[in-house]
Amino acid sequence: MEGSSSDLFTSVLYNHYSYPTGFCVDVNCEDDPIIDNPDSPDYNLETKVQQFISFVKEQAKSFTTDHIIVTMGQDFNYQDASMNYKNIDKLIRHVNALQTKGSDVNVMYSTPSCYLKAIHDANQTWTTKTDDFFPYGSDAHSYWTGYFTSRPTHKGFERMANNFLQVSPTMLDMCVSSCHYEGTCVFQVCKQLSVLGNVTGIDAVGKLDDLRRAMGIMQHHDAITGTERQEVADDYIRMLTAALRGCEDVTKAAIK
Repeated sequence: MEGSSSDLFTSVLYNHYSYPTGFCVDVNCEDDPIIDNPDSPDYNLETKVQQFISFVKEQAKSFTTDHIIVTMGQDFNYQDASMNYKNIDKLIRHVNALQTKGSDVNVMYSTPSCYLKAIHDANQTWTTKTDDFFPYGSDAHSYWTGYFTSRPTHKGFERMANNFLQVSPTMLDMCVSSCHYEGTCVFQVCKQLSVLGNVTGIDAVGKLDDLRRAMGIMQHHDAITGTERQEVADDYIRMLTAALRGCEDVTKAAIK
C-alpha cells in the first residue's frame, strides 16, 4: 500500500493503562479514596486534587497538544465499578471547580475516539516513522510475533463471525418497530429485504446476545492472538460455533 491510505496514527500511553499513582480506588487496590467531607478525620480533598493536577501537568510535558489522555484502570478492575466511578466523579468535579480560581485544567470522561478527534482537530504536525518496526522482545530470542500469525483459521473464523454479527442486528433493528415479545419474539422482516416473514418460536434477541458474548470473548487479546493452549482454543471455537448456529436460525427464519 502506498500513500495516505497506508498511514497509521500511533501513540504510546504515558502510564500504561493504569491509574495515576495514588488514584487506584478499586477493590483490588489500596490507595485512599477522595474524602471530601470536611468533618471527616480522613478528609484529603485538597491533597488529592493537587496531587492529580501535579501528575497531569507533568504528563503534559510529554504531549504535543494540550489534550492528554489519563488512563484510569488496570487488569481485573471495575468489578465493583460504582467504587471507581464515585471517586472519579469527585475528582472531576473538584478539579474543574478550581477553574474559577484560575486553573487551566479541565477533566472529563472521554474515549480513545474523542481523544484522537481532539488532537486531529488541533492540526499539529506529527513526527513520522518510515523505517522498520522491530517486534517486542521480552527476553533473549523471545520475540512477540506469533500473535500476528498463530492459528490463522481461528482468526479467520472470528472475522467471519463478526461479519455475521454485524448483519444480524441490522436486520433486527430494521424490524424493531414490529417486534412483539410475549414469551416468544415475533420479528417481521421489513421492506429493505424485499420479503415479508414472521420469526416465531425463537428468542431472537437472546440468540443475538449469545453471539455478542462469544465475540466479546473471542476478541480478547488472549484469544484472537492464538496464544492459548489447544484445549482453550477448542473451547473458544465450540462457544462461537454454538452462538453462530443460534443466530443462523434467526437469520434463516427472517429471510424465508
